Amino acid sequence: CNAINEHKQIRQKMNEGQKKFMSLFSGFIFGIGWLVFIDGIANYQRCFNADSKSDPCGWANWANATTTPSVVIGNSSSISTTTTATVSVGTLGNFNSFSDLSIVALPGFLALISIFLVNTVEVKDIGSESEKSPGAQAFLKVWLFLGFLFSFGAIAASIAICVVKFANNSHAKIEPGVMSIVQTVLIVISSFVLLFARLQA
Repeated sequence: CNAINEHKQIRQKMNEGQKKFMSLFSGFIFGIGWLVFIDGIANYQRCFNADSKSDPCGWANWANATTTPSVVIGNSSSISTTTTATVSVGTLGNFNSFSDLSIVALPGFLALISIFLVNTVEVKDIGSESEKSPGAQAFLKVWLFLGFLFSFGAIAASIAICVVKFANNSHAKIEPGVMSIVQTVLIVISSFVLLFARLQA
């Protein structure tokens, strides 16, 4: 009997350790997802606002990169000043600024909602041994289903936005769309990792 109790205690400690590790791992994945997205936004803005002469991201069409209007002083055409206009790469290339493409943030927020919906339901409350009323169990099942729906809907939305707003848009670069897909997938993975961790209790 003592051996059985010791085995149960060891198993309980292992489950608690696994639960803590999985919870921390879930938070790590979640943080990486947002870091990737924020980096994508910042890099897009950096490339868009860069001086056309430096063009760190290689966006510019150098055939149209410089304009050199002449300014005539007085009546003498022999005295002129040539200036080079400083134009941002984004303005020069007629690219969309990120503010015009802010819908790319939508999938990430949908994925956030999915984390809340999925991880506020105790799985034991919808099982056969649940002490909840049939009506409460039905509500929790619908709630959990909505969480899964938001999860996969967020991924689908990120792919659709990437294709429509970025891949098929000659006035935008695709990087933010790809970053949105990566962010959304990582957030959804973190949600399910957290759910698995809670099931270890």
